[in-house]
Amino acid sequence: AMYAAQAEWNMLKAWFGRTGVTSSGGAVPIRVGLADVNAYWNGSYVNFGHSQDNLRQATPIDVVAHEIGHALFQYTPGGAGSGNENGGINEATGDIFGALTEAYANNANDPADYTVGEEVDLVGDGPIRYMYNPSVLGDPNCYTSSISSTEVHAAAGPLNHWFYLLAEGSAPSGKPASPTCNGSAVTGIGIQLAGEIYYNAMLAKTSTWKHANIRTATLTAAKNLFPSTCTEFNAVKAAWDAISVPAQSGEATCGTTPPPTTSCSASNAADVSIPDAGAAVTSTITISGCGRAASATATAEVHIVHTYRGDLVINLVAPDGTSYRLKSSGSDSAANVDATYSVNLSSEAADGAWKLQVQDVYSVDSGYLNT
Repeated sequence: AMYAAQAEWNMLKAWFGRTGVTSSGGAVPIRVGLADVNAYWNGSYVNFGHSQDNLRQATPIDVVAHEIGHALFQYTPGGAGSGNENGGINEATGDIFGALTEAYANNANDPADYTVGEEVDLVGDGPIRYMYNPSVLGDPNCYTSSISSTEVHAAAGPLNHWFYLLAEGSAPSGKPASPTCNGSAVTGIGIQLAGEIYYNAMLAKTSTWKHANIRTATLTAAKNLFPSTCTEFNAVKAAWDAISVPAQSGEATCGTTPPPTTSCSASNAADVSIPDAGAAVTSTITISGCGRAASATATAEVHIVHTYRGDLVINLVAPDGTSYRLKSSGSDSAANVDATYSVNLSSEAADGAWKLQVQDVYSVDSGYLNT
């Protein structure tokens, strides 16, 4: 028990910069020899009993680190909290710190894995939880609204599953595959980075912490911890999506924000009369602030009021004077033009004055350019 507690203490310092369980150099008492098939944190100290066959103490690395993990949960903002969803998160937090401590200790006598209590085999049925696939023991893999009324150890399932997906991914080499709730493939970032993100999210914990709050907190933590890349952020997001915790209003985003599309479009609603069989008329728009080439699939929306649209020839004239035919004249006797023309303008700079040029090339009918 002391060995495992020391390993967890050292892991907290080396990986997360935390000094002790209390963050200010404090530890918690440990009592071993409990005459019960159990191990638990009671809010003041940790108790460790034995296996059901009374052959093994309940003190392997992950069990010790799990129970001290409850103390860590209590000694971070928001305290221990209450309610089944919060309780499930508390249980999963213990499992997460158990897995982290096993990984840090790197002890061949208790190899790092994502099963809970496999060394003590508490009641003779093997591990008591499988983080990579909680459903092995009937616990939920995916988050649903029923988690709020699920027994707390079973309610640990979704968060345990999220952590495994974040750390190892859905199909890691040499480790168990982990089914996702949305059928997606998730790539892991490694257990140390996953732990760093979760630990830093815990520093924003509240007494009513729910899965939705953890999603928001872990995305913010990933963005703050890794500001120059979106790799970790995207992995956090993918893992939450994979256990069915939906996006939350106001959650952090990551990536380069594209320039606003409004700067690359404009309109002119001033009416321009089109003389019958006369000279071409123009309407001008000015694009500014776009700062790039125009698009290969640019569009020009044209509205013309005219009694015989077959008379009309319509061109778009680029800022450099290049003319692009939008519509030719013909025998179309219908009235009005209400059309959006697609045109390849990729060789043109987007910024500048663009002219819509309209000419009536036959006599008798007339009209006006609307917009």
